[in-house]
Amino acid sequence: MLIPTYQRARKLAACVESLARQSGDVRFEVIVGLDGPDEASTRAARAAWGAERSDRELRVIECPRAGYTQVRNHLVDQARGRVMLSLNDDVIADPELVRTHWQEHEARRRGGQHAAIIVGSAPYLRRPRGELDSMLDRLVRETSMVFFYDAMNTPEALRDREKDWGYRHCFGLNFSADMQSVRTVGKFLARPHMYGYDDIELGYKLSTRLEMPVLYRPEARVIHDHFYIADALLERERALGRAAWVFAEANPAFAAAAFGRDIRSPSEIAYSKEFVHRERAAAERGAATLAALEHVPSDAVNGTHAESLLRALYEQHLLVKRWTWRSGLLEAAEESAP
Repeated sequence: MLIPTYQRARKLAACVESLARQSGDVRFEVIVGLDGPDEASTRAARAAWGAERSDRELRVIECPRAGYTQVRNHLVDQARGRVMLSLNDDVIADPELVRTHWQEHEARRRGGQHAAIIVGSAPYLRRPRGELDSMLDRLVRETSMVFFYDAMNTPEALRDREKDWGYRHCFGLNFSADMQSVRTVGKFLARPHMYGYDDIELGYKLSTRLEMPVLYRPEARVIHDHFYIADALLERERALGRAAWVFAEANPAFAAAAFGRDIRSPSEIAYSKEFVHRERAAAERGAATLAALEHVPSDAVNGTHAESLLRALYEQHLLVKRWTWRSGLLEAAEESAP
């Protein structure tokens, strides 16, 4: 298991403790990568792990301060196992997580089937009692605002166990793949202090170069201990826009597939400038509406038409989301201009 982290000792401890309690007789190692000096996280991880076992090992490795994508690649280099399981430091693993991922890969290997990327589920933790569970929390949990589990968890989708969900569903917080294959395609595309797209870009390389399908196994489950406020959601979009510029240069084929166009072309940049200028007022209104949802109880929408109303609320935020993403793209383009 590869877990990049930095100065989040409490969340890391909960993650490591859940991994120390894994059921079954699977042999594995947990490698925590610190994005720079972080003694508090080192202590927390070791305390949460407890006594060492002959079939399981915790390693904590301090890496140069360069961002989580660089850390992930350093951990790939250090890992000794045959299967890589990528996790975030803010997930809490179900007891069967490791065994489920391992058995999926072993069954395919022994059955002579093609290797696959295995993506597990990651439902969000609900807020503690006494805190407002907001409409924004509910939208993050139940729509495609961040991940696409709402589409993956429909009864129709769950019936097709061999459905190839494609590289866009290779979510870094809970997926596994053959380690040698990850190394063969060049690991994660990493740049210092960059956020976003590293997981799906790896999925793209594995699926296009090695023909690996992306299979969903909801029983490979973690709980995601992460709560968003509106500003953080929009900052995430800005960071994704900035990262998109970098990925389009480093892997143009991936960027063309992911975005459906050449986002670095003069015409695309001209369009982004015009869009950001024209839609600024509408985006500001959308951001205010999104922030207001932090104060609306999650049960304000219920009953027969709840699904349609949630969908309407989700779609309402798309303009400000796109505006913020394009703003980030323009920032990166301007910074790279000669």
